[in-house]
Amino acid sequence: MDEVVVKASKKPRGVGLRGLVLGWSLWLLGSWVVLWAVGGWTVPALRVMVLSGLVGMMGVWPAVRLSQPTRTRRVASAGHEVLGGDWARACGWIAADWLALNLVFQAVIWPLQLAARWSTPQAVWLVVAVAGWSLLTGLVIAWGRGTNHPAARTWAMVVCVAVVVLEPILWWMGLMAAGPEVGVPEMRFSPLQAVWGVSAAGTEAQAQAAVAVHGFQIVTVAASAMVGWVVLWGLLALVMLRERATSRGAAAS
Repeated sequence: MDEVVVKASKKPRGVGLRGLVLGWSLWLLGSWVVLWAVGGWTVPALRVMVLSGLVGMMGVWPAVRLSQPTRTRRVASAGHEVLGGDWARACGWIAADWLALNLVFQAVIWPLQLAARWSTPQAVWLVVAVAGWSLLTGLVIAWGRGTNHPAARTWAMVVCVAVVVLEPILWWMGLMAAGPEVGVPEMRFSPLQAVWGVSAAGTEAQAQAAVAVHGFQIVTVAASAMVGWVVLWGLLALVMLRERATSRGAAAS
């Protein structure tokens, strides 16, 4: 496929990393102020604070990044295709986003540990849970940034939202149909139940029980997200090698 060299766009890149971190900090601060005004520093309010941060990472972050086009130095056609090098650069930005967002979130988790009476293992598991699910979200964003096609970006956003709310919605619909005797099932994909369970205050034994129930799910999600990123980078390497071979062949001919 013939490549066309295009001039760099003079349009702004949209929300950069500093703007994202600023918006993230304001989101957390706003959540903190609202919860304090509504319920004070009660344990339920602090647990909702953690869920609010999770929603920001898994809902607002992908909405911001998937609404921005992937900047390209070269395009393979007049359509929406993004070449491997530009896609890899966009994935690097998403990885930087993820690291910055989670570092800022540390400033929320550890002060909340004192107010919510979490044990240190509980706080660590919460950090791992938020990092794991947000890494999974970042993976979906990175895949979505591989094209500028609106439909593909929309589906990526749908996946990000579905990871959080689809399972609770299906459970609620089943509960409404079958009645309260159905009980609460153990959720496999949504982070809401795991984060809510691990963030409960109580005795050391209760905390250990909550970690025992949700720990495997948290580790599985984090490991799956890391494997997904390895697969993505491997695919990107193959795509870039193929593009270089194609360019060399075109130059030789």
